[in-house]
Amino acid sequence: MILSKVLTRGQTVANHLMVRSAMRWMSKTASGGSHGAHEPNPELWWKIFFFVCIPAIGLSGLNTYLLEKEHHEHYVRPEFKPYEYMRIRTRPFPWGDGQHTLFHNPKYN
Repeated sequence: MILSKVLTRGQTVANHLMVRSAMRWMSKTASGGSHGAHEPNPELWWKIFFFVCIPAIGLSGLNTYLLEKEHHEHYVRPEFKPYEYMRIRTRPFPWGDGQHTLFHNPKYN
């Protein structure tokens, strides 16, 4: 009983606020009211881009760099195991000794 009264009262307040907001909007648009709030504002977006987006991207990049640097310091690469099923070649590569890919790096491969 009490819960239904609270919900009904809450819905009534929400409906009242929506109706009041809609009426305010309709009175401004119907009477050709002020459109100053709806005009494009490139200065605002310029400021948001340079003072919010660029620093956020920079801080994200710095955070990623520091975390990866810390991870790289204690990373030990597992020993290579030459499984035959992973190195099936029907014909050799046309460069080098034919066993290494074009992007082979002797330090990391």
